[in-house]
Amino acid sequence: MIFVNCVRLVLFQAIQDERAEEIRVVTSVLEAVQLSSHGWANSGIAVTQDGAYTSAAAMLARSDVSLEAVWAAVRQECGEDSSQARDIGQLLSGRVSRSGLAAAAVECYYRPYLARQDHNVEILRRDEELEIPHNLDYESVGSLSREDREKLQEFRPVSIAHAGRIPGVTPSAIFRLLKYIQKSKKIYDAN
Repeated sequence: MIFVNCVRLVLFQAIQDERAEEIRVVTSVLEAVQLSSHGWANSGIAVTQDGAYTSAAAMLARSDVSLEAVWAAVRQECGEDSSQARDIGQLLSGRVSRSGLAAAAVECYYRPYLARQDHNVEILRRDEELEIPHNLDYESVGSLSREDREKLQEFRPVSIAHAGRIPGVTPSAIFRLLKYIQKSKKIYDAN
């Protein structure tokens, strides 16, 4: 029985590795393909006409854009025989499994959100020792939920790190609290 479970684990890991490689291949191709806002708009995809170049991966971060629409735009703007159109065409023609394509599209869709979350985590780590004023009125921190306010009022944390260890207080509430304290400190320091 142990042998069977080990084989299953090895097979599962091999499948995961294969999927990760497919996602890496697809996202690297999509990151390399870039069109101007004019190019995306010419193919019927509504974008801000600012002249900026945007990758196919960034376009897939939009819920209204499919990989097929990206491929059509690239073929129209770069030509059917362009390397960009061929690369995307190869992905769609079976070089990568359908589930691998779908997983890569999900990766592209959530990438901006994950990047923002990583940035917020880095800010929290950097400023976790920031002291919270002992007389802070948590009711004045407008973006906190009632539950977060109650927990913070009850525990009266002395620092951002301490606030982050309070059970039931969300990481986003800690980030909003940090931003509120920093903004209040700037206003206080300016006066």
